[in-house]
Amino acid sequence: MGRRVGDLSLEELNMYRPPLSTKPADFDAFWKNQIQSIEHMSPTVEVSFREYPVPSVEVADITFESWDGTILKGILVKPRNVTACPVIHSFHGYTGSRGLPIDYLKWTSLGVAVYAFDVRGQGESPDHARYPNGSRTPGWMLDGILNPESYYYTNVYKDIWMQFNWIVSEDPPVNHTKIALAGSSQGGGLALSLAGLVQNVDAVIADYPFLAHFERALKIAPAGPYLEIVN
Repeated sequence: MGRRVGDLSLEELNMYRPPLSTKPADFDAFWKNQIQSIEHMSPTVEVSFREYPVPSVEVADITFESWDGTILKGILVKPRNVTACPVIHSFHGYTGSRGLPIDYLKWTSLGVAVYAFDVRGQGESPDHARYPNGSRTPGWMLDGILNPESYYYTNVYKDIWMQFNWIVSEDPPVNHTKIALAGSSQGGGLALSLAGLVQNVDAVIADYPFLAHFERALKIAPAGPYLEIVN
């Protein structure tokens, strides 16, 4: 019998459909305005290939200047001598990082290239945004939370939207034949969020997504980032 990791059984989770009762009336207009504020911007991106001991793989370090000038660190791991293939836009977990090339060799062995970036303020990426409230609490859940336009995760969602649009453009060293979004925990939540913003992806792999259904999480979470809000 499988290990139980939540307060609901697998059968109950399969049937669970939370109501979308807290969606603000201006939700769609808000995100339309946020995207319109950055869609005319072209990021400054530097891609630098480096030596890697696996003969079948090429690895590049990426610096990505986002919409507010924050420099996000990234990595590309791709099959050698391939210029067009399926591509995964990968997202890491809370407090994590883009990881190492070895983390993505399972995908390159299948002929898939992976782009992964450190989320702003996490890993090796700085965060140039200013948050008038919430930043005294360790973590990022409360940074700028009183103003939706300057909230930390609003900034993050705009970052990953710009990354995605660069990845599917003609500028990157690998052209996508298909595009997927993938991540676990925070990364799973970001994958789902970006899929809602761009709506033209071929697949989403969202493992135990964090940043989803806050209301219930705040009631049942015994530890972890949600307690930044509760405490």
